[in-house]
Amino acid sequence: METYEQELEKTDASQLALRGKHGHPLRAVPRGAVKLAIGVDVQGDRWELVVWGFGRGEEMWVVDDLVIYGNPADQREWDLKLDPAIKATYRHVCGVEMSADAVAIDTGGHFTHQCYVFVRNRPNQNLYAVKGETRLGRPIKSATSPTSATSSCATGRTRTCTR
Repeated sequence: METYEQELEKTDASQLALRGKHGHPLRAVPRGAVKLAIGVDVQGDRWELVVWGFGRGEEMWVVDDLVIYGNPADQREWDLKLDPAIKATYRHVCGVEMSADAVAIDTGGHFTHQCYVFVRNRPNQNLYAVKGETRLGRPIKSATSPTSATSSCATGRTRTCTR
């Protein structure tokens, strides 16, 4: 039996450790970042957010990593707890305040209805209800599912994406 090694980009652990040591602090937007986006994962008792900074050449940085405890089953808590977090601003190293250009909230597990209501009630704010794809090789963008497209609470924008 023949073995082979898959060609992948590999990161040297020591180089990664140095980068973390001399990288940028959380909540500060690094020099190369020109846009911010937020990914939200909804859990049974919390929202987990990652704020990403994007730069040229597909370079990306984690700007913030938040865990907001609450009750996602309660629509009021989306307004009281999640809304301020996605509207937060972050200071770029050059001194400019930046806010997220887009927010993607995963609907593929917990509290899908509450997510759709939250997104629907915030038109023109670049909020997207997304569903992750666990199967490899699926297209990044595909048609919305008939269920989400016809759901009475899905009149907001929905996207089907892969992780």
